[in-house]
Amino acid sequence: MKLAITKDQIGMIVAKAHEHLAACVAAELASGGWRTRMSPDEIIRLHMTPEKKDSRNEISELLSGILFSAQNRQDANRVIQGSVRGKWEGLRKLLLDFEPEKILSTWSNSDELFDYIRKADEVGGAKRDDPRSRWPQFCKSVMSASQFISRFRTAQEFICWIETFTKTPDTAAALPLVLAEEIDGFGLALACDFLKELGYEQFPKPDIHIKRLAHRLRISSANSDYMLLRDLMKLEPLLASFKISLYGFDKYLWLIGSGRFYLVEEDGVELSIGRQARPFLNRMRKAGYDVAEDAKADSELAVE
Repeated sequence: MKLAITKDQIGMIVAKAHEHLAACVAAELASGGWRTRMSPDEIIRLHMTPEKKDSRNEISELLSGILFSAQNRQDANRVIQGSVRGKWEGLRKLLLDFEPEKILSTWSNSDELFDYIRKADEVGGAKRDDPRSRWPQFCKSVMSASQFISRFRTAQEFICWIETFTKTPDTAAALPLVLAEEIDGFGLALACDFLKELGYEQFPKPDIHIKRLAHRLRISSANSDYMLLRDLMKLEPLLASFKISLYGFDKYLWLIGSGRFYLVEEDGVELSIGRQARPFLNRMRKAGYDVAEDAKADSELAVE
């Protein structure tokens, strides 16, 4: 199928995204009193490699990756790991080193697990029992993910299962849908987040930041996460010309949309340049790029 975007347009997006992020990071480092000796380029490159690519050897590490992605949406990560003493490592201790068999033999359902979390001294903040609240939702993810991953005898068996899907573009696009069905609260975007951080760089995460910029840059007009994923996956051959993976392209758009350089932290403060979608789109317009007009979206971006 013919792509809606050209190689030259992709090249411009990549070049201008790097240029914009580097300028914003340089300004923040200069004004924010940061002690890091990394340059803006080094900070950007730090975020271009999957974090958990080497975490494929143990079932417990795979479950850790699934659950990390399960709480990696909106403010859920601040509510979940942010309220636990020791953050993710503290949660690892609470959840029995993320050993699925131990989890399943200790708690018979998510309500029992939530009761345990609610009473744990290591967990602060509000722990509302509304089923739509963050902790009850996360406990459902823990139990369903543990049940799912325990079907595999070894981590390698799970990896082999994943790789049966990645042999063709059509079956690869179906894999996040399968994971979303198996794991409570996952959804296609979070399933993609897990896969890409595991090192499968052909799975961009179609979250709100990626969706907004993909629409405005005329990469995709899809409204569903699945069709947006399919459109983004078609970019791989074009990106290869610029020696950038789909993971890297996804990260450029996400960093612009969120402004969060989450791998750089000092004194408990994350490096942030603020959300940059609107300034970046203005930069693209000035460079001659045909940005899709959307007055409502521009109005929303202006108040973020």
